[in-house]
Amino acid sequence: MAKYPNVNAAAKYARDVVSGRIVACAYVQQACQRHLDDLARSKDKNYPYRFNKDKGEKACRFIQRLVHTKGEWAKKPINARRIRLEPWQQFIHACVYGWERKKTNTAAFAPFTSKCRVKMASRSLLLEMVCTCSPPMVNMAQKCIAAR
Repeated sequence: MAKYPNVNAAAKYARDVVSGRIVACAYVQQACQRHLDDLARSKDKNYPYRFNKDKGEKACRFIQRLVHTKGEWAKKPINARRIRLEPWQQFIHACVYGWERKKTNTAAFAPFTSKCRVKMASRSLLLEMVCTCSPPMVNMAQKCIAAR
């Protein structure tokens, strides 16, 4: 089994979008191309950022430990209720949490904004991001999302 299945899936998603195998809007294509370009540039010692596979993988694995709490998925056994990230979601989380500054090991991306057309997808993405940043805020995030 691969050590970084989520990060590898995110990289494959980026390559597939850039090659045209996955249809995506111009913004997604540019984000995928930028990620691939930055991966190549990060090998240069003067480039200020690096991609930390461990951090990107850790974020995705944490999110996949969360479970659905409402709707038809909430009635299923615990293993069937776990959140399964789609490749585009793996790409987002791997990029947001995997890129860091070489000098300080701090996150390269501090603020994160996502525009998602599907209402439930945007709600779960918001919850995933909040939980990954600070797990004790799970209940508060769920209440905020329910109020939207």
